[in-house]
Amino acid sequence: MEPVVGLMILLVLSACGSDTRSSADAPTQPSQSSGNSSIAAVSINTTSDTMAAGDSVRIGATASSVTGGTISGVQLTWSSSDTTVARIDTTGMIRSVGTGPFTITVTASAKGSTATAQATKSMFARRTIAAIVLTRAAGSDTIAMADTVRVNAVVHDGLGAVFPGVQLSWTVSDTAAASVDASGLVTARAMGPVTVTATVVGPTNALLRPVSAATTVAVRLAFTRIDAGTVHTCGIARGGSVYCWGEGAWGRLGDGSPYPAWTAISHPVRVLSRDTFTAISLDEQQDSRSGHTCGVTADRGLDCWGSGSWGMLGDGLDGQGIPPHSTAIPIRVGSGVFVDVALGAEDTCALTASGVAYCAGGNYFKQLGVDTVPNVCIQPQVPNNYGESCSDTFIQVSGSMTFSRIYASGYTTCGLTSVGAAWCWGGNISGEAGVGTYTAVPTPTQVQGGVTFTTLAGGSSVMCGLTAAGTAYCWGHGGFGALGTGLQTNTLTPVRVATLLSFTQIAAGGDHVCALTSAGDAYCWGTNTDGELGSVTAESCSGNATYSLPCSTRPAQVQGVPKFIGIAAGANHTCGLVADGSVYCWGADDRGQLGNGSTVASSIAAVRVKDTK
Repeated sequence: MEPVVGLMILLVLSACGSDTRSSADAPTQPSQSSGNSSIAAVSINTTSDTMAAGDSVRIGATASSVTGGTISGVQLTWSSSDTTVARIDTTGMIRSVGTGPFTITVTASAKGSTATAQATKSMFARRTIAAIVLTRAAGSDTIAMADTVRVNAVVHDGLGAVFPGVQLSWTVSDTAAASVDASGLVTARAMGPVTVTATVVGPTNALLRPVSAATTVAVRLAFTRIDAGTVHTCGIARGGSVYCWGEGAWGRLGDGSPYPAWTAISHPVRVLSRDTFTAISLDEQQDSRSGHTCGVTADRGLDCWGSGSWGMLGDGLDGQGIPPHSTAIPIRVGSGVFVDVALGAEDTCALTASGVAYCAGGNYFKQLGVDTVPNVCIQPQVPNNYGESCSDTFIQVSGSMTFSRIYASGYTTCGLTSVGAAWCWGGNISGEAGVGTYTAVPTPTQVQGGVTFTTLAGGSSVMCGLTAAGTAYCWGHGGFGALGTGLQTNTLTPVRVATLLSFTQIAAGGDHVCALTSAGDAYCWGTNTDGELGSVTAESCSGNATYSLPCSTRPAQVQGVPKFIGIAAGANHTCGLVADGSVYCWGADDRGQLGNGSTVASSIAAVRVKDTK
């Protein structure tokens, strides 16, 4: 007898569903050999006797002759003993629709023969974990830094019913962006997208294969404090990390990139530090060699980054070439004692918890609060390597005065005592020391006029302050209206800003000043060259006889902005902080200092700083 080949249908896993073909269309076994077509036996081709409830599994069968050869042209008929547990179609696809035992029967018949053979297989459909469904509150696709959202997990078996008593493991794709606890509570940490994954880890006897599910949450950058330098802006985010944007030269953004001069970074980048910050200050840029940032940390350390050309990083080094001495990553320059910091054009001054001020950097204009220093900073680009008075380490400001806060303009620094008296030192080039002269002030000297303040603000060449009643006073350079008096002249002692408004915060920039009312409305005055006042102004100010600039010599309300809880002013741009942590900026944007992803020349309309990736 010649051997005949029968059909071998292998066991495979398949998606749920049924085959709609009729028994007449059922596949027959392909011919592999020829011979006697009388069927002697049939066997079911599967070694497994268990399947998951809700799954589908395809099985097959092989028919053989009395001589043991496989038979071609065999028709297979399938049936299940309990269709409430499992059903099987004409192709051998078993679909479990319940749990419990069942028996599969196959009957084989050959063409031209009345002989048939039958085989059975006892099986069991058991309940197993098949899927996780993750849900969270509506509108929580994006959450702000430091906020939380709970991801809820419901585990189902293969039949769609809830599977109780499941143990889950939770993970996040980026632990810098967020964390998740054992209950699925996600805490946002840093800007960026994060994938939250839940994986079943028990009970293990209910798992036939790994089961997990994931969902994505976007973390929105949210700030608690902002500050603006000449051409860059930074903010302390919720949780204490710092983000910066704008001109990136010499590492002033602190993200680890030593960008060359004129590099515009038009969106916030994270400062590369594990420290959490409580205060931050940005410089009033001197020239293309400068641009630095410093912050006070939660453990009262002092971290600085950017240019150290005049030694203002306080790290024991200086270098005024191009490129200057600099660092693109924050370095610790003081530990355990600092509570405040203020940056000038060439210097850094920091305040200890005991109220003592220390300064580092250039002292050509007596910015360090001492008359002379033994150090010099070499300027290699000047013939004969001209040495300029400086200190590349922090030295104590002269005198026994102690302060509660410190503030800096371009070349003048002021401290505020616990009783609200302002004392200043430094260049005093435009009278911003408030002592009645234009002469440099090498040691702290009390501001004249007898006004006491709750806060101060320093611009390039102007100082302003608020009294306990919220009345604004300014002094120094007023040629472009920055004193807010309605005039275009300097003043050597504090003069009241020409408004009946009461303010809670004040910030000074290049030649403009902005302040907030208790209702969160922003008002600005001074130059309006790039729209930094946030409104259209009709005045023209001439700081000297050669040119004039658009300006407002009195406070003008910023238009089209939300209510603010914080305000910051750069050389020609302004930013406001909203209670939800978002920031809006207006004015010059040529270096990306508005932070909205563009580098247009300027925008008089406020734009939102980019806060998602």
